Amino acid sequence: MRGKLGVAICGMTVMLVAIVPTVYSQEGKEYTPKNKRFTITIPDGEKSGEQAKVYKLKKITIPIEQSQSTIKDGTIFSAVSVGIPAKVIAGIPMEKRMEAYRDIIMEPAKGKLLEEKEIKQGTMTGKEYLIETPKTVMRVQLYMLGGFGFYAIVEGKTKERVAAKDANDFFGSFKLKDAK
Repeated sequence: MRGKLGVAICGMTVMLVAIVPTVYSQEGKEYTPKNKRFTITIPDGEKSGEQAKVYKLKKITIPIEQSQSTIKDGTIFSAVSVGIPAKVIAGIPMEKRMEAYRDIIMEPAKGKLLEEKEIKQGTMTGKEYLIETPKTVMRVQLYMLGGFGFYAIVEGKTKERVAAKDANDFFGSFKLKDAK
């Protein structure tokens, strides 16, 4: 009799888990770039830091803000905001803009695209990419608003590492201000 009760309780637990929305919580520091376009919780790590720079390429200025944390096993959690000026982004066809941002991340790392899928926050659509580099795997979530790209990256040694609970918690804490 006890075995059947255990199976029934286990079955009810599975049903409840399927019904109750996932709530992500993790220890760390909430990061908001100066442009206030998103918030995300960056896990506490052995090495961490924030940086805001304005790069000048000829007459073009590109603001970049980022926060990054490296935890004990070497996994890197990053959140980045990059602004490409309207006159530059206008030269990239709308359907190619996500690819342009993806390539900005992927090409310097000599990455190879393994997977790509649509993601959504409210009315804002984005992409999630799984990218393999010669030494690591990167899981990237990317959203765009005008010329701004907002992305979160977990970089680890394996596909399983970038799909672990703390990576899911990190991406679950990524909240866009303009997602309605």
